[in-house]
Amino acid sequence: MDPSTFQTAIQGLGNVGYDAICVADTDCKIIRLSHKTDLEYNSSYTLTLLADVRDEDGNLLSSPYVWSFKTEVFVPDLSFARTTIDGFDGKNSGECTAIAVDSTGTVHIVYYSEEDGSPKHAFCFSGEDCSAPENWDVQFIEDPSQDEKRGRDINLAIDMITDTLHVSYRDVDPPKPGVIGDNKGVLKYVKGVKNGADWDWSPVPVIVDDTENGVTDTYIAFHAGSVHISYRKVGAVSSDDVIAYATCSSSCDSSGGWDILDGDHGNHAGSPNHIVVTNSAVHISYYLDGTMKYVTCSLSNDCLQLVNWTPIIVDDGEAGQFDVGTENSLAVDNNGMVHLTYRDNTNGLLKYTRCQGGCEDPIAIDAAGGSSQIKVSGNVLHVSYRNDDNKNLKYAVCPGNCLDAGSWFTYTIDAPGEVGLDTYLAVETNGTVHISYRAAGDDEDLKYARGIP
Repeated sequence: MDPSTFQTAIQGLGNVGYDAICVADTDCKIIRLSHKTDLEYNSSYTLTLLADVRDEDGNLLSSPYVWSFKTEVFVPDLSFARTTIDGFDGKNSGECTAIAVDSTGTVHIVYYSEEDGSPKHAFCFSGEDCSAPENWDVQFIEDPSQDEKRGRDINLAIDMITDTLHVSYRDVDPPKPGVIGDNKGVLKYVKGVKNGADWDWSPVPVIVDDTENGVTDTYIAFHAGSVHISYRKVGAVSSDDVIAYATCSSSCDSSGGWDILDGDHGNHAGSPNHIVVTNSAVHISYYLDGTMKYVTCSLSNDCLQLVNWTPIIVDDGEAGQFDVGTENSLAVDNNGMVHLTYRDNTNGLLKYTRCQGGCEDPIAIDAAGGSSQIKVSGNVLHVSYRNDDNKNLKYAVCPGNCLDAGSWFTYTIDAPGEVGLDTYLAVETNGTVHISYRAAGDDEDLKYARGIP
């Protein structure tokens, strides 16, 4: 057979791309179709091989050939329990999720609800079966208001001594003059204080930064009584964007209690970014004009002075050939090693590297990698992410030697459909993995998965 004639001669696969390949040692009498994108689970396909294909001598197929098959029902690769928390009855909820576990084992998720136009908080107490939706309580962080949207780019950090929740998000109430839609707004902060079997979200949220062109991509960390936020400060044009850092050690409920430092600037600086604060330093990863970057500041120095930050280029996309660094995340282990995941946009790869002083050459974990989030527990690395081809929820784990691609194990946790958006990850010391994420399409649900790899 002539495999080149197969490329346009099969009907019935829809948008599923494929390559026609001769099977070895068959003199090309057997052709294998290697799919470039996945078929849908639990679906029936009827394919037609048109009479346009030829054998090696150029002879055409005498007549079209039709065959049918059905794909298998999806079964998760790991025994992760999954449930829907918010978004029932067609409600559009679950954007920009963030998840964390407090000192008692209670699981917390903050997220934006498009249906309500407000930030929300869902929690499931320790000892409850969190795979059952009825065991989740849901409350508004800031009450909704008609025709106003607040709560996008939401993020969460927990004070593990008091179990106080610290939340940052973007508020577009009201939009900037002349701005249509909800793509710009102020940076807000609020805390939730544990009050019996609930969390009290008062006093009211405060405006941390009311910069002229708005903010996006807020991430928050809490350490030793201080709150730290990294975010993108939007410029009048994208080349004026800034990765910014805000911190507060007292009076965080007042706008005057916050200090702000503008960092690196350039095309899409800080969109996205991530922040982690350890006992010794502040760590921020961020995207800038096709490059993956990372900065750190020792807590023994004044981190409101730009000179005290050490910048590192993690990946320059082979001197600008590739666009790398979007959808990045970082974690720091007990030895001070920084672990980073990010997306190689040009090649469609989920990449990983580690840095301590300098950074190692990155490796590819998977040929997909949207919405990646990395956590470290002991010596084990955990990553949640989206399959870019079919939008399924995926999870990768590495028990050691993680700069060797063969040391990573990847699994599909939820499918089919666009169910792997806006993933976020928390890992307990006992190895239990918690993932918050969003389903797209008609549902737009807030979803949750839990398991032990």
